[in-house]
Amino acid sequence: IVDNELSGSSFSQRFGVLLNFRNLLTSNDRISLGSSINLPVNISVSEKAVTTKQVNGTDREVTISEQSGMNAKLPTELNAGLTYYPSALVNISVEGKFQQWSNSNSTLNNTSAQEFELSDRAKLGLGAEYHPYRTNSTNFFSNFRYSAGISFDSGHLSYQGEDVNTLWFSAGLGIISPFSSSTIDISAQYGLRGTTANNLIKEKIWALNLSVNLTELMFFRPKLN
Repeated sequence: IVDNELSGSSFSQRFGVLLNFRNLLTSNDRISLGSSINLPVNISVSEKAVTTKQVNGTDREVTISEQSGMNAKLPTELNAGLTYYPSALVNISVEGKFQQWSNSNSTLNNTSAQEFELSDRAKLGLGAEYHPYRTNSTNFFSNFRYSAGISFDSGHLSYQGEDVNTLWFSAGLGIISPFSSSTIDISAQYGLRGTTANNLIKEKIWALNLSVNLTELMFFRPKLN
């Protein structure tokens, strides 16, 4: 078994802006608009191929080949998102991402990707959340936060003109702590990735995610002891 180890370093630059507007359509609504840009990054990369061999009855790591002076270029990335809060109970978000992979290049010896071409990547997403727990209702179903969304990702690889894209559907449930704003979030996702054209593979993906968000004042220092 041969392992290829890649190492490299570089500096990247990101710039962004966030704007908030209130009372645009109603007396208590709000809109948040954000955008960021990642400038292209050139990474100087070295590659080493190693394997494990037995020497005098013990396993030792042996270097087969080593190469330096290669480079990889990460493309320009644009991100933008807009969230509308018609009230304290509902928010609707739209976001997008664009990566200019067609303007990227690499001198790495990646034989597994030689049949694929780099193409510009575009990702769009739409989601909404409902927060009935803020109504202080005693109804059982008002103790949670509900969310749903859909996204489309064109991917950054294409094969004979066919993009390897992904379509995601998601739904989530947030369990609110009765003592603070901490939550336990559970979400289910269903995705379709790829295509059967040109003898490619189309995948159906199921995913279940669990996350814990803590907002406790763990290091609060009281004024009086």
